[in-house]
Formats: sequence, structure tokens, C-alpha cells
Amino acid sequence: MDRGRIYAIVVAVVVWFGIGLAGVALFGQAHAHTGRRLSVRSVGDSQVTGTVVAAGSMSGAERDVFERALSNDTHSTPVPATVDTDVWQRAHYVRYQNHTYRVTVVSGS
Repeated sequence: MDRGRIYAIVVAVVVWFGIGLAGVALFGQAHAHTGRRLSVRSVGDSQVTGTVVAAGSMSGAERDVFERALSNDTHSTPVPATVDTDVWQRAHYVRYQNHTYRVTVVSGS
């Protein structure tokens, strides 16, 4: 093998490895958790004492977290670092499929 071909192979391997590491780093960042959890509890309309946000007005990522919390046994789920919790901190209730839910953001590990 000539030097040019060996050099090209080494460069290709280094680039391939670098792209793989970048993908792992980006994927890990996108799914990293901050220690925040969203807790969801069904309430009757008479128990609502604050602002209610419609689930349809939340971002797709916010709605995904809400639905994940709603669907598991603990009614709680980690909030990824990429998801903003302001909507739940401003409005403590979410209207979703004709039901109202009390939402609480809990910080900690």
C-alpha cells in the first residue's frame, strides 16, 4: 500500500470515530435529566384554584413529558434538560382530554 492510501484510510477512520463521538455527545445531552420531575394528579374542576393551560397549547416536548407522567404508575417522570418547565410553574393545572390535572415540578435528584 502506498502512503497516500494509508493516510486516506487513517483520516476516514478518525472522521468516522469523531462523528460517532459527536452523535453520542449530542444524544446524551438531548436526553440528560436535570433532577426535575413532573408530577401529575387528576382533580375535579371544583378543586381548580389557579390558571389552567390546555395541553394543546404546550410544545410537543412539554406534552410528551406530561403524557409520560400521566401514563406511568407513579404519575411522575423526569423532565429532560431540553424541556422548559415554565408552563407548569405558571399554570399549575393542565386540561387534557376533558380532564383537569394538577401538575407540580419537583426539583432534586
